[in-house]
Amino acid sequence: KTKKSSLIRFIKTKNIHFDSVICDEIHESNGQTIIGNATRTLFNYAKKIILNSGTSNNGYSSSLFNLLLGLLPNKLKENDVMEIEKFIKTYGTLMAVSKKKDGEYYRSGRSEIKDSEFKEIEGINPIVFSKYLVENYIFATLDDLGKDLPDLNEYYIPICQSDEMERLERNLWSDIKSANAFNAKMYEDSILKHYVNNPFNWSSIPINRGEESYTEVQPKCITNCILPKEQAILDRVLLEIFEGRKCCIYVDFNGGGEYMMGDTIAKRIESLLSKNNIKFFTLKPSIPTYERKELLEKKKNDFQVLITNPMLVQVGLNLVFLQTFLNYMPSYHVNVVSQSNRRGYRANSTEENRIFHFYYDNSCENGIIKRYQRKMAESKAIVGQFDVNLEDDDSIRTASKLGNKINDSMIK
Repeated sequence: KTKKSSLIRFIKTKNIHFDSVICDEIHESNGQTIIGNATRTLFNYAKKIILNSGTSNNGYSSSLFNLLLGLLPNKLKENDVMEIEKFIKTYGTLMAVSKKKDGEYYRSGRSEIKDSEFKEIEGINPIVFSKYLVENYIFATLDDLGKDLPDLNEYYIPICQSDEMERLERNLWSDIKSANAFNAKMYEDSILKHYVNNPFNWSSIPINRGEESYTEVQPKCITNCILPKEQAILDRVLLEIFEGRKCCIYVDFNGGGEYMMGDTIAKRIESLLSKNNIKFFTLKPSIPTYERKELLEKKKNDFQVLITNPMLVQVGLNLVFLQTFLNYMPSYHVNVVSQSNRRGYRANSTEENRIFHFYYDNSCENGIIKRYQRKMAESKAIVGQFDVNLEDDDSIRTASKLGNKINDSMIK
């Protein structure tokens, strides 16, 4: 009887060794995932390791640790940072998090939880570059190919939501914090961000207060209308089409999950485009990965706008037939956003690429977009790119802050 086995298990069982192992999109192997564990196992059976990635880190030191563990395990051991916790404490940025006791419960759970802990945030010590990367990394961009490539321009578009929505968002945020102050932050990205972009049909949201203890929070719904951001997206799409350019709109298909009733954000965008006689195609998660490239190539002449989740196209696709990329909502995920926004900017690009990030300036999205910018600053600075345009320089830390100071001193 034939026994089934994973490829990694087969390699381990047969003790198969390789002269070299090449891993593409290595950032996908970060973290304690199945792919990450399999990749690190594979490193043990190779004499030489070559790692490729369009975004080698996401602004966190932990993302570099996973790569260096495969490339330079002896170097990490020599510096006594073989454990990820030690590496983060030595080369990363930590933020102290305090927990407030509320009667029998802490805000994050039962009373036996410690009063404080440390959380990793964006920021990488620049010494990592000279100590580990300079002799083992090759930092190359499309510009290094020596080709006359078109411009790549990125824009952040602040939009003001209505006074009513600002008040309703503030009330919902207050209710969430009252139910669970310590864990409230995680609801900002999963609930609050989707609420301000689709505040029409919501059921009550159970907020966890501890072991099997919940408080129901009911978002206030408003009458259906075209939201300011929807109008801004439509205006930009019409302008791009007038110039003969095709667009890609990135949305989150989850749309608030089980608590949001009615049309999702993606459905609302589809309806808006349809009413304005704009041809579109929606690439959905149900389409298998191996079919997406061929399907888009087949349909590219049938639509003016592609609607999809950035996670579906972040790697392996050449979307050079799209010239403008519109991010409907801000995200914390630097790797996903950065890679997906450059699907149209390839070695064979002939037209200017434009990237737009839309966000409500007077909402939770303002903080999310600022956090994304800081992560991008840290991620780029560690590979020697210091020309990150941030609206608030005071928010820049560690590597990118040092890079800007070096640049300023050279200019003076």
